Amino acid sequence: MCSLFGGEHHDISTPAPAEHSGEHLRTILIRSELMPEVAALTRFLKKEIQLSHLRHRVSALNDIHLPKCC
Repeated sequence: MCSLFGGEHHDISTPAPAEHSGEHLRTILIRSELMPEVAALTRFLKKEIQLSHLRHRVSALNDIHLPKCC
């Protein structure tokens, strides 16, 4: 059956294309629910990496032996 605009008419009784399937929508929902946790974990890991770099720098400074004065 054709639509008024010359394209094919989509019968609503036929299944939706795969990209709109329930599994795809479920995946989108799960991703959207996990995004705040992923963002928080990313922030935490960035801070941990910064702390690791700072610890390394402090350790390197502690290894410098300055001559004692007086």
